[in-house]
Amino acid sequence: MAAGSIERQLAKLLQSRAQLFALLFFLFALLNISTLANPPYWDEILGLHNQAIYLARSNFDLPQLYRAQEQFRNGGSCVYPFGIMPFVYGALYSLLPPVAVHIAGHLINLASLAAAGMLFLRLVRKFCSPGLTLLWGIAAFSEPILSGRMAAQGQEAALALGIMLSLSLFFNRREKAALATAFAACLIKTTGIVLLCAYAVWFLYAAAAGPVQERRKKLLAALASGAAAVLFYSSAALLATQDYPEKSGVFHLGIALLRYHLVHFYPWVALKLAAALLLFAYLFFRRRLPSACRMAILPVFLGGFFAAYFIYTGPQLVRYSAIAMLPLTLLLAYGFRACGEKRATLAAAVLCALQLMNQYGALLPELPPHLAADPSQLERSREFLKVIEMNRAFAREVENAPALPPLVCKWPYPQILTMPELRYVSRPLENVFSYGLHARYAPAPEADPATLSDGNTLYLYAADSMDSWFLPRFAPPPGVRVVYAADLGGRPALLLFSGIRLLKTP
Repeated sequence: MAAGSIERQLAKLLQSRAQLFALLFFLFALLNISTLANPPYWDEILGLHNQAIYLARSNFDLPQLYRAQEQFRNGGSCVYPFGIMPFVYGALYSLLPPVAVHIAGHLINLASLAAAGMLFLRLVRKFCSPGLTLLWGIAAFSEPILSGRMAAQGQEAALALGIMLSLSLFFNRREKAALATAFAACLIKTTGIVLLCAYAVWFLYAAAAGPVQERRKKLLAALASGAAAVLFYSSAALLATQDYPEKSGVFHLGIALLRYHLVHFYPWVALKLAAALLLFAYLFFRRRLPSACRMAILPVFLGGFFAAYFIYTGPQLVRYSAIAMLPLTLLLAYGFRACGEKRATLAAAVLCALQLMNQYGALLPELPPHLAADPSQLERSREFLKVIEMNRAFAREVENAPALPPLVCKWPYPQILTMPELRYVSRPLENVFSYGLHARYAPAPEADPATLSDGNTLYLYAADSMDSWFLPRFAPPPGVRVVYAADLGGRPALLLFSGIRLLKTP
């Protein structure tokens, strides 16, 4: 009786959108309460908060923002020409103190994931029992890449919500609203264009496999989604502002990239993706699915996303794939219908156990030493949180130093040490110089030859990809005087040293 009562209560909860969202939001906030006041880090500093702080400082001077000198490649703040999230954060910076902005940013992320989770659970409930639905929900949000986004304040969580909302509308046969939502999701981040392309493919398939009387309607929908994708991509390409070096450490095209990602980031994701696709193929070819099956959108979306992930010429950052994790678990849950409820329950339980063990990368191989503190790599789980704490401790140490000699560092440390809005320091530190691409919005002047030729100059080495992007590398040679050192997992992650002279090359 007790089990049946719990099952009925759970079924009732899954029927209420408001109660389910409130419960998920409360649980996510509770589980991430220690990170709610964390400052932005890494790409959040260089992108989202960079543009947001510019908007707040300039009173939303848009003509200036879109001028050439403000482009990202010029060290400016126009990072997301179409993005709406920088404007949200810009408004927050205009109205609130930085600590409140950062708490609000985390809450926005958690609310986005709670809403996406509510939609996910309601979709799974269509073909699973309440208990198994709950288990697949735990499997979805214990995915380390996705659970890491709960402790961040970037844009992937909002984009994940946009994609799940569009898919939910699509599965409920509200196709026009689904397409409109997919297009709107692209205004959160361009990555959402993959869903528009997936819709174009699915509607073409539906036109061929579905009823003849609906063929014209499906073809028009395919044309609309395809045209929207082309239009959006063309416009985004014209206003593209990011310009990364062609050779940037591990970020390059080819088999080496695929192997590196599969080993270091996606061994478990790859297994889930393979299982989901095989199970769906089994259902599809055994004709256990209706013609023009709507679930076919998921393998198209997932296949397209991961194909684009390795074709795209810019750096492929692991957090980009957070938006694919809920659709992947949805497809996996659907595919396990072929195995029966007991086997599906066992599979979901094993998946939950493995992922909960892997929250901080325990079941993943170590990164190469020169990337030991690279948040873009450590976003494969919640490991990046250790870098935030390390950088906060370093900033406090430098700020409290009685006298600071000239200190030369690379992104994002010039911003961290000179922009109090980021909450690593309470005031802009003097004698901090930037090397490499110079951020004009941070009060850290570009290192000049006199500074670089002074043997007393301090250099900051961070074991991240920026050290490779902006050559020469700052890895300290033997015999230098180490002023400050921090490590992650027993490996050097941050070193402040002096005793060399670096002649700047033109």
